[in-house]
Amino acid sequence: MKILDLTHNHTIEQAMALLQAAFDALPAGETMVLLGEDALTPLVEQFQDENWGAYEWYPLSVRRGWRISLHKRAAVKSPRQVAEYFTFDHRRCDDLYAKMENAADDAPRAMAAFQDFDMGMLHHFRMEEEVIFPAFERKTGMTQGPTMIMRMEHQQMRGLLAQMREFVLHGNVPGMIGVGGTLLFVMQQHNMKEEQMLYPMTDMHLGDEVDTLIKGSQKLNPFT
Repeated sequence: MKILDLTHNHTIEQAMALLQAAFDALPAGETMVLLGEDALTPLVEQFQDENWGAYEWYPLSVRRGWRISLHKRAAVKSPRQVAEYFTFDHRRCDDLYAKMENAADDAPRAMAAFQDFDMGMLHHFRMEEEVIFPAFERKTGMTQGPTMIMRMEHQQMRGLLAQMREFVLHGNVPGMIGVGGTLLFVMQQHNMKEEQMLYPMTDMHLGDEVDTLIKGSQKLNPFT
């Protein structure tokens, strides 16, 4: 997988030029990893302005700075919708979980895979809870409905992730995988409710606001 290192004190303009050239050269359907240390938000905003709908952009775990997975879509999708944007992220988190589970016999690789999965799940929750759910509640007046249930389930999954983190801290991969099985079951039920009910409802009620909301959710900095 291609890695673009932007950690060498580039200005935003220099970093954007390097990023745009690398993205233009990336084949459709492929993914690259970006590494950086400086302010992430201005780069996200400029990249959005010039490439919106042509990519998916998600955080990966890192000790310092930031590390981003940048996927080039096979076809441009603009404006974006909650259903397609967040369902894609569900599948991405599923893939990260499978990568962790498949590495169970290789403890360092399994624990590294968990770090990316953990980061992905927490960022997904945050995008929904800080941007999408409040907009849905404001528009519909439903504060005790589906978003309340989804928040409760997020808390349940955060608790399971915390248990997995403890096992990772002590190098206990079987324990991590064991709790992961419970988490996977909860995830599957949760994702089905969102994809079949909440996401279509959100797209229907919010209409033209959705594209702007998704841009806002993507600008949330998970590394702060």
